[in-house]
Amino acid sequence: DELKKKGVEVLYDDRSGVSAGEKFKDSDLLGIPLRVVVSKKTLAENKLETKIRTASSARMVTKEELFSVFPT
Repeated sequence: DELKKKGVEVLYDDRSGVSAGEKFKDSDLLGIPLRVVVSKKTLAENKLETKIRTASSARMVTKEELFSVFPT
């Protein structure tokens, strides 16, 4: 919701019965430029997992770091 308020188009993949790997693969096939993963594990660390589609690996960032990329 906070990203939407900043004018960022958000696509939630909340499909049940689909593995995380399949969801990641599908986001790449759709050409989603930035993937943000919010999970119990990442929230426990007070972080979000982000991956730019063209990057080889994901990064863990704080919510503030993620939001600083988008203008207010």
